[in-house]
Amino acid sequence: MHAIINDHVKCKNTNEKLNLIIYYKSNTISSIIMKNNLRPKQPALKQTHTIYEYNCKIGDCELQRSSYIGMSTTTLSRRLTMHLVNGAPKIHTQLEHQQQLTRSMLVNNTKILRTERNTNRLEIKEALLILKHKPSLNNQNTGTARTLKLLNDIYDV
Repeated sequence: MHAIINDHVKCKNTNEKLNLIIYYKSNTISSIIMKNNLRPKQPALKQTHTIYEYNCKIGDCELQRSSYIGMSTTTLSRRLTMHLVNGAPKIHTQLEHQQQLTRSMLVNNTKILRTERNTNRLEIKEALLILKHKPSLNNQNTGTARTLKLLNDIYDV
């Protein structure tokens, strides 16, 4: 920013010098400014702090839109690897389709729905998306109780 301003802004009085001080009042203001980052976006599998959706595409599941919504503070790649060991997508694939869940199934059928750096907000957003979309493979109410309490607290004010 210093270089841009120095190149394009000149003082009327040649005896004066322009001094630029950047001050971030809060995280909100700095995050607004920092969102205009021109760096290339990371590949989906390398992103962290994500809410993702896995859609089962085997047999009738594709027509029924069988899906799983989850969140991860680690890379999406690492979280998908964890699903190969345990979790709803693995259990569903074994019980419903008598198949082993593979890495390529997970990678090809998973998309990022949201990203959020703040872990508390990430958990709440995940719970709200689960509440809204009601994915059939989710077998737990992760964060729902906390989210409903938060909503009740907001409306009781």
